[in-house]
Parts: sequence; C-alpha cells; structure tokens
Amino acid sequence: RSWIPYIFYIGAVVLAKDYWYEGIDLIFFGSFTLGLMFVLAKQQTFLKRVFLWTLFWLSVAIKIMTAPLAFPIYLTKTLPWKKELLACALGGMLVWGVPIALYRSSLSVFVVFHANRPMKYGAFGTYLVETINEYTHSEHRLMKGPDFPMVGPVATKVTAVSKVALPIGITLVLAYAALSSKALKKAKNPQVARFEYLTRISLVYLFTLFIVGKTFSSPFHFWYLPLMVVYPFSSLAQQLMSYVSALVMLGLDTTPFFDAPKDVIAFASTSWTRVRDSFRFSPMIFVMMLL
Repeated sequence: RSWIPYIFYIGAVVLAKDYWYEGIDLIFFGSFTLGLMFVLAKQQTFLKRVFLWTLFWLSVAIKIMTAPLAFPIYLTKTLPWKKELLACALGGMLVWGVPIALYRSSLSVFVVFHANRPMKYGAFGTYLVETINEYTHSEHRLMKGPDFPMVGPVATKVTAVSKVALPIGITLVLAYAALSSKALKKAKNPQVARFEYLTRISLVYLFTLFIVGKTFSSPFHFWYLPLMVVYPFSSLAQQLMSYVSALVMLGLDTTPFFDAPKDVIAFASTSWTRVRDSFRFSPMIFVMMLL
C-alpha cells in the first residue's frame, strides 16, 4: 500500500492548486512533520533530538499553534529528562535566539492579535451563527477584512464561548496525550509506536483547533496533509476512509465543484449552503474517531 499516500498527496495538490501561491502553511507543518521523522531513528542520540526540537521550534516561530505539542513530544523522550530539556532548549535557541535578543518586546504582538481577533468567516463558530441566523435573522456580516465576522447577539455569545472552548479543547487533547503515552512503554517496536503516537496526537490536536478555534480558512488544510501522508495507518480501510474524508474537506474549501444552490431551502429554514458547510467539519470528527 506504499503507493497510496503518493496518490493521495498528488490528488490533494491538484485539488487545491489555487491555494499553493504562498506555501507558508505547508512550510509551517512540513517542518513540524519533518522533525517527527527523527523519532523513527533506531539510535535516539542527543543530536537527533536537537534536530527534532529545532524543527519543532521552527514551526512555532512560523505560527504559534504548534506550541502545545511540545508536551507530547517531550513524553516520547528517549534521553534522561535533563538531557531532553537541554535538547529542547538548544533547539529553541537555534530558532529563537536572535529574535528574542533583537525583538523581545514585540514577540507578544501576535498572541494579543489572536486573542482579540473576532470570529473569522470560515470558522466553525461562524457556521453555527449562520445556521442559527437562518431562523432568527438577528445577525449580519461585517464587510471588513480580513475576518468579515458575523455581528449580532448570537455571534457575541458564540465568540465568548469560543474563547473558553479553545483552552479547554487544547487541555483535553493534552490530557489524552498523557493517557495515551502510557502504552508506549509496552510497545514491541518503540520507534514506530512513538511516531504513530505523535502523528495521531498532532492530527487530533489540529482538528480540535479547527473546530473550537476562532479562525479557519482554506490554507489551513495544508497543515494536516503532511501528517496524513506519513501516518502509519493500521489497515487499508482506515487509510482509505481517512484520505477520502480529507479530500472531501479539501474539495469543499478549495474548489467550486461542491457549491450549493444559493438561497435554496433544504428543510425548515436551513439552506443547502448550511447543509454543505456541515461537511467542512464533520469529516474531522470522523477521522479522529478512526485514528
């Protein structure tokens, strides 16, 4: 089945061809995924762990979203805890040393920006607001980029819930990571077990972020593609169902092939557009259940 990931990736590239114009999103999670590959090395030396942590910190430097994944990476340590922390620190300094020295007063800007940012037009919370609005007609879209947020009483409440849901979602994923890590000690092939563990936790973490976060846009799909290509699926059925789900999500957000008829009601006051948009998120939950 070694050829299937190549077919999947080529199909994903062709499907989302209009969104490869920048590449920063693929670099973001490509560097993270490349770092995980060092877990597969038979000899887990100090230098290899430094390489892993350096690529991890590079992804954090591009977009802070991967920062919580330091916890499950640390749980796969093969070195004494002091050496592992040293490898983590060295990797961090290789990436962050100069920026911290030169721009330490500005590093919190992007954190504040995301904390105060309104709900983006493609987020799951916005989908809920739009669905409710088809019944209440209490909301309207603010035509102000880059977020184009929904404004109204429902949007205000959903945004407030999202601010709480995000840290709760991250905490639950990290708790799941801690519980799952206990099985690593009994693994017959520890390298593969650690790699499967980290790629699975990372995918669950990403899909959780997509559902509970305030932002979600088409290029975000490039985050999980490298992980799904290298993930060691346990069966062909699991692999094919995961790939089909990913291609459905990708096709809905990056192509016009699945556009729904506008202003046409599917049932009650729910439009076909809202029915269509539900498939932007429901496959994420399906894939998490498969992993």
